[in-house]
Amino acid sequence: MDFLISKYKQMRKAKMLKSPEGKYAFVGIGQHSMSNLYPIIHYLGIDLKYLVVQSEKTLSMLQNSQYAKIATNDLDAVISDNDIKGIFISATPKAHYGLLKKVISGNKKVFVEKPPCYGEKELKELQNLEQQYKNAGVFVGLQKRYAPAIEKLAAKIKKEKVDYYNIKYRTGKYPEGNKTYDLFIHYIDLAIYLFGKVKSFEHVISNEGVVFIIFNHENGTKGFLELSCNHSWKNIDEGLYMATSKGFYTLSGLSSLSFTAKPSSIMGIPMEKVFETKTTIQYLYNQKQELPTPEENNISTNGYFGEINNFIAWCNSGDSKYNKSSLDSISHLYYILDKINEIIK
Repeated sequence: MDFLISKYKQMRKAKMLKSPEGKYAFVGIGQHSMSNLYPIIHYLGIDLKYLVVQSEKTLSMLQNSQYAKIATNDLDAVISDNDIKGIFISATPKAHYGLLKKVISGNKKVFVEKPPCYGEKELKELQNLEQQYKNAGVFVGLQKRYAPAIEKLAAKIKKEKVDYYNIKYRTGKYPEGNKTYDLFIHYIDLAIYLFGKVKSFEHVISNEGVVFIIFNHENGTKGFLELSCNHSWKNIDEGLYMATSKGFYTLSGLSSLSFTAKPSSIMGIPMEKVFETKTTIQYLYNQKQELPTPEENNISTNGYFGEINNFIAWCNSGDSKYNKSSLDSISHLYYILDKINEIIK
Protein backbone atom coordinates (compact mmCIF):
# COMPACT_ATOMS: atom_id res chain seq x y z
CA MET A 1 0.00 0.00 0.00
CA ASP A 2 2.81 2.44 0.88
CA PHE A 3 4.37 1.72 -2.53
CA LEU A 4 1.10 2.55 -4.34
CA ILE A 5 0.62 5.76 -2.37
CA SER A 6 4.21 6.80 -3.08
CA LYS A 7 3.80 5.99 -6.79
CA TYR A 8 0.60 8.04 -6.99
CA LYS A 9 2.26 11.02 -5.31
CA GLN A 10 5.20 10.83 -7.73
CA MET A 11 2.84 10.77 -10.72
CA ARG A 12 0.86 13.70 -9.33
CA LYS A 13 4.05 15.69 -8.72
CA ALA A 14 5.32 14.97 -12.24
CA LYS A 15 2.03 16.19 -13.68
CA MET A 16 2.16 19.39 -11.61
CA LEU A 17 5.74 20.14 -12.65
CA LYS A 18 5.09 19.61 -16.36
CA SER A 19 4.82 22.99 -18.07
CA PRO A 20 2.61 23.69 -21.11
CA GLU A 21 4.32 23.93 -24.48
CA GLY A 22 5.04 27.29 -26.10
CA LYS A 23 5.48 30.84 -24.89
CA TYR A 24 2.79 33.38 -24.08
CA ALA A 25 2.33 37.10 -23.55
CA PHE A 26 0.08 38.98 -21.15
CA VAL A 27 -1.38 42.45 -21.78
CA GLY A 28 -2.35 44.22 -18.55
CA ILE A 29 -1.28 44.33 -14.94
CA GLY A 30 -4.34 45.47 -13.00
CA GLN A 31 -5.66 44.22 -9.67
CA HIS A 32 -7.90 41.58 -11.26
CA SER A 33 -5.02 40.16 -13.31
CA MET A 34 -2.64 40.03 -10.36
CA SER A 35 -5.21 38.56 -7.95
CA ASN A 36 -6.96 36.01 -10.16
CA LEU A 37 -5.02 35.28 -13.36
CA TYR A 38 -1.28 35.55 -12.62
CA PRO A 39 -1.43 32.99 -9.77
CA ILE A 40 -2.92 30.41 -12.15
CA ILE A 41 -0.37 31.17 -14.86
CA HIS A 42 2.39 30.66 -12.29
CA TYR A 43 0.83 27.45 -10.94
CA LEU A 44 0.42 25.94 -14.42
CA GLY A 45 4.01 26.81 -15.31
CA ILE A 46 2.98 28.88 -18.33
CA ASP A 47 6.05 30.48 -19.90
CA LEU A 48 5.36 34.23 -20.07
CA LYS A 49 7.84 35.79 -22.46
CA TYR A 50 6.27 39.24 -22.35
CA LEU A 51 4.24 41.38 -19.98
CA VAL A 52 2.80 44.20 -22.05
CA VAL A 53 1.78 47.55 -20.57
CA GLN A 54 0.53 50.57 -22.45
CA SER A 55 2.16 53.53 -20.68
CA GLU A 56 5.80 54.51 -20.18
CA LYS A 57 5.01 55.31 -16.55
CA THR A 58 3.84 51.76 -15.81
CA LEU A 59 6.81 50.33 -17.71
CA SER A 60 9.15 52.42 -15.59
CA MET A 61 7.48 51.19 -12.40
CA LEU A 62 8.05 47.58 -13.46
CA GLN A 63 11.81 48.00 -13.82
CA ASN A 64 12.28 47.34 -10.11
CA SER A 65 9.85 44.42 -9.97
CA GLN A 66 10.00 40.69 -10.64
CA TYR A 67 8.61 41.43 -14.13
CA ALA A 68 11.46 43.75 -15.18
CA LYS A 69 12.99 41.28 -17.66
CA ILE A 70 9.75 40.59 -19.53
CA ALA A 71 8.05 44.01 -19.35
CA THR A 72 7.51 45.92 -22.60
CA ASN A 73 5.14 48.43 -24.17
CA ASP A 74 5.78 47.31 -27.75
CA LEU A 75 2.72 45.19 -28.56
CA ASP A 76 3.55 45.09 -32.28
CA ALA A 77 6.86 43.35 -31.56
CA VAL A 78 5.09 40.85 -29.32
CA ILE A 79 2.49 40.02 -31.97
CA SER A 80 5.17 39.51 -34.64
CA ASP A 81 7.19 37.15 -32.40
CA ASN A 82 6.77 33.62 -33.80
CA ASP A 83 7.55 32.11 -30.39
CA ILE A 84 4.26 33.41 -28.99
CA LYS A 85 1.54 30.77 -29.08
CA GLY A 86 -1.15 32.84 -27.37
CA ILE A 87 -1.79 36.24 -25.81
CA PHE A 88 -3.78 37.10 -22.69
CA ILE A 89 -5.60 40.45 -22.63
CA SER A 90 -6.88 41.82 -19.33
CA ALA A 91 -6.64 45.58 -19.60
CA THR A 92 -9.25 48.28 -18.98
CA PRO A 93 -12.55 47.08 -20.52
CA LYS A 94 -12.74 49.97 -22.99
CA ALA A 95 -9.33 48.99 -24.43
CA HIS A 96 -10.24 45.36 -25.16
CA TYR A 97 -11.89 45.92 -28.55
CA GLY A 98 -8.92 47.80 -30.05
CA LEU A 99 -6.39 45.36 -28.59
CA LEU A 100 -8.36 42.39 -29.91
CA LYS A 101 -8.43 43.78 -33.44
CA LYS A 102 -4.67 44.18 -33.34
CA VAL A 103 -3.95 40.68 -32.00
CA ILE A 104 -6.42 38.94 -34.33
CA SER A 105 -4.84 40.74 -37.29
CA GLY A 106 -1.52 39.31 -36.13
CA ASN A 107 -2.98 35.81 -36.61
CA LYS A 108 -2.66 34.89 -32.92
CA LYS A 109 -4.93 33.04 -30.51
CA VAL A 110 -6.06 35.33 -27.73
CA PHE A 111 -7.73 35.12 -24.34
CA VAL A 112 -9.63 38.31 -23.51
CA GLU A 113 -11.33 39.25 -20.26
CA LYS A 114 -14.94 40.30 -20.50
CA PRO A 115 -16.21 42.35 -22.10
CA PRO A 116 -14.45 41.77 -25.43
CA CYS A 117 -16.32 44.77 -26.83
CA TYR A 118 -19.32 47.04 -26.33
CA GLY A 119 -22.29 46.17 -28.49
CA GLU A 120 -23.36 43.75 -31.19
CA LYS A 121 -21.90 45.91 -33.97
CA GLU A 122 -18.36 45.67 -32.57
CA LEU A 123 -18.81 41.94 -31.93
CA LYS A 124 -19.74 41.30 -35.58
CA GLU A 125 -16.68 43.25 -36.70
CA LEU A 126 -14.49 41.05 -34.50
CA GLN A 127 -16.18 37.89 -35.80
CA ASN A 128 -15.63 38.94 -39.41
CA LEU A 129 -11.99 39.79 -38.71
CA GLU A 130 -11.42 36.45 -36.96
CA GLN A 131 -12.62 34.56 -40.05
CA GLN A 132 -9.95 36.22 -42.19
CA TYR A 133 -7.04 34.71 -40.24
CA LYS A 134 -6.64 30.93 -40.19
CA ASN A 135 -4.64 30.59 -36.96
CA ALA A 136 -6.35 33.39 -35.05
CA GLY A 137 -9.08 32.74 -32.51
CA VAL A 138 -10.70 34.41 -29.52
CA PHE A 139 -11.41 32.87 -26.13
CA VAL A 140 -13.66 35.18 -24.06
CA GLY A 141 -13.11 35.21 -20.30
CA LEU A 142 -16.63 34.34 -19.19
CA GLN A 143 -15.18 32.32 -16.34
CA LYS A 144 -18.47 31.27 -14.76
CA ARG A 145 -19.00 28.90 -17.71
CA TYR A 146 -15.91 27.02 -16.49
CA ALA A 147 -16.79 26.97 -12.78
CA PRO A 148 -17.14 23.40 -11.37
CA ALA A 149 -20.60 24.10 -9.92
CA ILE A 150 -21.87 25.48 -13.24
CA GLU A 151 -20.51 22.48 -15.15
CA LYS A 152 -22.39 20.15 -12.79
CA LEU A 153 -25.56 22.23 -13.06
CA ALA A 154 -25.36 22.27 -16.87
CA ALA A 155 -25.12 18.46 -16.88
CA LYS A 156 -28.29 18.22 -14.78
CA ILE A 157 -30.19 20.63 -17.05
CA LYS A 158 -29.54 18.36 -20.04
CA LYS A 159 -31.29 15.48 -18.26
CA GLU A 160 -34.21 17.28 -16.59
CA LYS A 161 -37.03 19.55 -17.72
CA VAL A 162 -36.57 23.00 -16.20
CA ASP A 163 -39.71 24.87 -15.15
CA TYR A 164 -38.22 28.13 -13.93
CA TYR A 165 -35.16 29.70 -12.31
CA ASN A 166 -34.15 32.77 -10.30
CA ILE A 167 -30.78 34.50 -10.60
CA LYS A 168 -29.68 37.26 -8.24
CA TYR A 169 -26.64 39.53 -8.35
CA ARG A 170 -26.28 42.34 -5.84
CA THR A 171 -23.15 44.47 -5.68
CA GLY A 172 -22.10 48.06 -4.99
CA LYS A 173 -22.11 51.26 -7.04
CA TYR A 174 -20.24 51.19 -10.35
CA PRO A 175 -19.66 54.75 -11.60
CA GLU A 176 -16.49 53.96 -13.58
CA GLY A 177 -17.99 51.91 -16.41
CA ASN A 178 -20.98 50.32 -18.12
CA LYS A 179 -22.67 47.98 -15.64
CA THR A 180 -24.52 46.04 -18.36
CA TYR A 181 -21.42 44.92 -20.28
CA ASP A 182 -18.90 45.04 -17.42
CA LEU A 183 -20.90 43.43 -14.58
CA PHE A 184 -24.35 42.12 -15.52
CA ILE A 185 -22.90 40.29 -18.54
CA HIS A 186 -21.94 37.30 -16.35
CA TYR A 187 -25.46 36.66 -15.08
CA ILE A 188 -27.26 37.33 -18.33
CA ASP A 189 -24.73 35.02 -19.98
CA LEU A 190 -25.40 32.31 -17.38
CA ALA A 191 -29.12 32.49 -18.12
CA ILE A 192 -28.53 32.07 -21.86
CA TYR A 193 -25.68 29.56 -21.54
CA LEU A 194 -27.66 27.28 -19.22
CA PHE A 195 -31.24 27.72 -20.45
CA GLY A 196 -30.96 28.66 -24.12
CA LYS A 197 -31.93 31.58 -26.33
CA VAL A 198 -34.36 34.20 -25.08
CA LYS A 199 -37.60 34.56 -27.05
CA SER A 200 -38.79 37.68 -25.23
CA PHE A 201 -38.35 39.48 -21.95
CA GLU A 202 -40.06 41.93 -19.63
CA HIS A 203 -38.44 44.31 -17.18
CA VAL A 204 -39.06 46.56 -14.19
CA ILE A 205 -36.61 49.08 -12.73
CA SER A 206 -36.92 50.16 -9.10
CA ASN A 207 -36.59 53.74 -7.88
CA GLU A 208 -33.02 52.92 -6.83
CA GLY A 209 -32.10 51.50 -10.24
CA VAL A 210 -32.34 47.79 -9.43
CA VAL A 211 -33.21 45.86 -12.60
CA PHE A 212 -35.74 43.01 -12.54
CA ILE A 213 -36.00 40.94 -15.72
CA ILE A 214 -38.24 38.03 -16.72
CA PHE A 215 -36.78 35.91 -19.53
CA ASN A 216 -39.07 33.78 -21.70
CA HIS A 217 -36.75 31.23 -23.29
CA GLU A 218 -37.44 29.56 -26.64
CA ASN A 219 -37.67 26.15 -24.93
CA GLY A 220 -40.44 27.34 -22.60
CA THR A 221 -38.32 27.92 -19.50
CA LYS A 222 -39.08 31.04 -17.49
CA GLY A 223 -36.39 32.97 -15.63
CA PHE A 224 -36.33 35.85 -13.18
CA LEU A 225 -33.19 37.97 -12.76
CA GLU A 226 -32.46 40.59 -10.10
CA LEU A 227 -29.45 42.72 -11.05
CA SER A 228 -28.40 45.41 -8.59
CA CYS A 229 -25.57 47.92 -8.16
CA ASN A 230 -27.28 49.30 -5.08
CA HIS A 231 -25.85 46.84 -2.55
CA SER A 232 -22.22 46.45 -1.36
CA TRP A 233 -18.85 45.49 -2.84
CA LYS A 234 -17.77 44.03 0.49
CA ASN A 235 -20.82 41.79 0.71
CA ILE A 236 -21.65 40.74 -2.86
CA ASP A 237 -24.74 38.54 -2.94
CA GLU A 238 -25.12 36.17 -5.91
CA GLY A 239 -26.90 32.90 -6.48
CA LEU A 240 -29.27 30.79 -8.54
CA TYR A 241 -32.37 28.75 -7.73
CA MET A 242 -33.81 26.31 -10.27
CA ALA A 243 -36.95 24.15 -10.24
CA THR A 244 -37.04 21.05 -12.45
CA SER A 245 -39.22 17.99 -12.97
CA LYS A 246 -37.22 16.17 -10.29
CA GLY A 247 -36.67 18.83 -7.65
CA PHE A 248 -34.95 22.05 -6.69
CA TYR A 249 -31.34 23.17 -7.15
CA THR A 250 -29.74 25.95 -5.13
CA LEU A 251 -26.45 27.57 -6.13
CA SER A 252 -24.89 29.72 -3.40
CA GLY A 253 -22.36 31.98 -5.08
CA LEU A 254 -20.27 29.43 -6.96
CA SER A 255 -19.06 27.56 -3.89
CA SER A 256 -22.05 25.32 -3.19
CA LEU A 257 -24.62 23.49 -5.32
CA SER A 258 -27.36 21.51 -3.57
CA PHE A 259 -30.40 19.50 -4.64
CA THR A 260 -33.66 18.79 -2.82
CA ALA A 261 -36.06 16.24 -4.33
CA LYS A 262 -39.68 17.20 -4.92
CA PRO A 263 -42.01 15.99 -2.16
CA SER A 264 -44.24 13.13 -3.33
CA SER A 265 -47.99 13.55 -3.80
CA ILE A 266 -50.98 11.34 -4.58
CA MET A 267 -53.86 12.81 -6.58
CA GLY A 268 -52.50 16.26 -5.82
CA ILE A 269 -52.33 15.64 -2.08
CA PRO A 270 -48.83 16.36 -0.68
CA MET A 271 -47.70 13.37 1.37
CA GLU A 272 -45.61 15.62 3.61
CA LYS A 273 -48.90 16.96 5.01
CA VAL A 274 -50.23 13.47 5.69
CA PHE A 275 -47.16 11.67 6.98
CA GLU A 276 -44.06 12.73 8.85
CA THR A 277 -41.32 13.01 6.25
CA LYS A 278 -37.69 14.10 6.20
CA THR A 279 -36.18 16.53 3.75
CA THR A 280 -32.82 15.42 2.38
CA ILE A 281 -30.41 17.96 0.92
CA GLN A 282 -27.85 16.47 -1.44
CA TYR A 283 -24.68 18.51 -2.04
CA LEU A 284 -23.52 18.09 -5.64
CA TYR A 285 -20.64 20.50 -5.15
CA ASN A 286 -19.33 22.08 -1.97
CA GLN A 287 -16.05 23.97 -1.68
CA LYS A 288 -13.92 22.64 1.16
CA GLN A 289 -12.42 25.78 2.65
CA GLU A 290 -10.14 23.84 5.00
CA LEU A 291 -8.26 22.11 2.15
CA PRO A 292 -5.45 24.33 0.74
CA THR A 293 -5.48 22.68 -2.70
CA PRO A 294 -5.88 24.45 -6.06
CA GLU A 295 -9.22 22.69 -6.63
CA GLU A 296 -10.66 24.14 -3.41
CA ASN A 297 -9.27 27.64 -3.94
CA ASN A 298 -11.69 30.48 -4.73
CA ILE A 299 -9.84 31.06 -8.00
CA SER A 300 -10.81 27.56 -9.10
CA THR A 301 -14.32 27.70 -7.64
CA ASN A 302 -15.06 30.88 -9.58
CA GLY A 303 -13.92 29.36 -12.87
CA TYR A 304 -10.64 31.23 -13.45
CA PHE A 305 -8.52 28.09 -13.24
CA GLY A 306 -10.82 26.24 -15.63
CA GLU A 307 -10.88 28.96 -18.26
CA ILE A 308 -7.09 29.46 -18.36
CA ASN A 309 -6.45 25.71 -18.37
CA ASN A 310 -8.89 25.35 -21.27
CA PHE A 311 -7.32 28.26 -23.14
CA ILE A 312 -3.88 26.64 -22.95
CA ALA A 313 -5.32 23.28 -24.05
CA TRP A 314 -7.03 25.02 -26.98
CA CYS A 315 -3.81 26.78 -28.02
CA ASN A 316 -1.86 23.51 -27.90
CA SER A 317 -4.41 21.25 -29.58
CA GLY A 318 -6.52 23.56 -31.72
CA ASP A 319 -9.54 21.52 -30.59
CA SER A 320 -12.59 23.79 -30.31
CA LYS A 321 -14.09 21.62 -27.53
CA TYR A 322 -11.86 23.50 -25.08
CA ASN A 323 -13.26 26.89 -26.10
CA LYS A 324 -16.78 27.14 -24.68
CA SER A 325 -16.73 30.94 -24.92
CA SER A 326 -15.83 31.78 -28.52
CA LEU A 327 -17.01 34.96 -30.22
CA ASP A 328 -19.66 33.00 -32.11
CA SER A 329 -21.00 31.56 -28.86
CA ILE A 330 -21.87 35.02 -27.51
CA SER A 331 -23.81 36.37 -30.52
CA HIS A 332 -27.22 35.95 -28.89
CA LEU A 333 -25.84 37.20 -25.57
CA TYR A 334 -24.83 40.49 -27.17
CA TYR A 335 -28.18 40.78 -28.96
CA ILE A 336 -29.87 40.65 -25.54
CA LEU A 337 -27.24 42.83 -23.82
CA ASP A 338 -27.80 45.61 -26.35
CA LYS A 339 -31.55 45.58 -25.69
CA ILE A 340 -31.11 45.60 -21.91
CA ASN A 341 -28.45 48.32 -22.08
CA GLU A 342 -30.85 50.58 -23.99
CA ILE A 343 -33.38 50.16 -21.19
CA ILE A 344 -31.19 50.79 -18.16
CA LYS A 345 -28.47 53.19 -19.33
